[in-house]
Amino acid sequence: MRRFTLCLGLLLGLSFSATSPTIYSFNDLWTMALSNNVGLRIQAEKVIQANSDITLAKSALAPAVDLGGSLRSSVTSSGLKPTAGLSLSASLPLYDAGRLGSKVEASTLSKKMADIQAHTTLVDIGYSLKVQALELLRQVKLLDLNQLVVNRRQQQVDLVRLRYKAGLENIGSVYTTEVNLTVSQEERKTILRKINEQQEALRAMAGLPASAPFTVSLNTATPTTLAPPSETILSQHDRLTLKTISLEQAKLDLVAAQSSLAPKLSLSGGADASQSLSTGTFDSSLSFGLSAQFSLFDGGATLAQIQRSTSIIREREQLLLQEKSTLQNESLQAFNDLQDAISTRMTSQKYREANQERSIIGDKRYSTGFIDFDSWLLVENELLQSEKNELNAQINGAEAFAKWQQIQGGIAP
Repeated sequence: MRRFTLCLGLLLGLSFSATSPTIYSFNDLWTMALSNNVGLRIQAEKVIQANSDITLAKSALAPAVDLGGSLRSSVTSSGLKPTAGLSLSASLPLYDAGRLGSKVEASTLSKKMADIQAHTTLVDIGYSLKVQALELLRQVKLLDLNQLVVNRRQQQVDLVRLRYKAGLENIGSVYTTEVNLTVSQEERKTILRKINEQQEALRAMAGLPASAPFTVSLNTATPTTLAPPSETILSQHDRLTLKTISLEQAKLDLVAAQSSLAPKLSLSGGADASQSLSTGTFDSSLSFGLSAQFSLFDGGATLAQIQRSTSIIREREQLLLQEKSTLQNESLQAFNDLQDAISTRMTSQKYREANQERSIIGDKRYSTGFIDFDSWLLVENELLQSEKNELNAQINGAEAFAKWQQIQGGIAP
């Protein structure tokens, strides 16, 4: 496979600066993104919040214990009588038809969902980062190729001018080669603009230093053999797991709604002690109680909530099936796209090699007058286009492989 080597002078030109650019690998970009990406920070905070929700839900199952103290003073005929008091009270839920338990389970599922969403964010950011870096690499290599094209176009101009002076070519051929040279020189400006755009996109995504010149070094290899999408991997995919968790949460909501129909029992107790500071009289008491609460009428709100929760369960069951079908189709599409990209990459390499041979022969035949200008220029243009096609096929193949990795649930180094 042909490799494009970027000279130092070319890299300096990318940033319009005399400072040598920093060369980042994908691992470098990934490490910086882990520290600087806003999306990852948001997901990390959501995981912390989910952990707190679990603690809050579990605390409702524990007894609530309160301790209080007081200092009172009463005015009597004999004067002020200060009294100090201390009280201790506790309450414990005994039965709520699983309402509090379902809240704990729901918060645990929310934590699991937050963890999976954090991993999904990692995968998606890794994929986007890889694609952005590959697009920058594409433009960098196109700039390198453009320099080769400009040099080749200049050689064409020089050759046609010599033949024109010798009376072997017409002025129209000279104009054609000069226009081709100008077009190639103008293409350089477009490529430089796209390089700047891709650099800014990577800076925002990975948190790179502002205005600092940089380029990337990436492995663009693609596998030569592929296995079809694995049913085992797809069945454990984060997207399906999230839909499954969403379904389980809906079932817990139904339990919570149904529990409103059952009575709620709670046990309470307390101890009070007080002592008169003037007479020293001590008094204490101990109390226990059992309370029950049952909803007699709520205007049909509970039944409506049960009906709604039941409907949501059916909806999320269908959404789970839909997501599974979508994931299978996307995985198969990514697999086919990668196969096509690998095939195109190999074919484009063979076309470029063949056009190189044709160009060598065409140069000799045109110089000796065996073929006309139009035939020679056609061979030259096909060579330049095949070189560009091979470069694009190389990057497209790497992007298709990154997409295949993402759909399988992984992209990070």
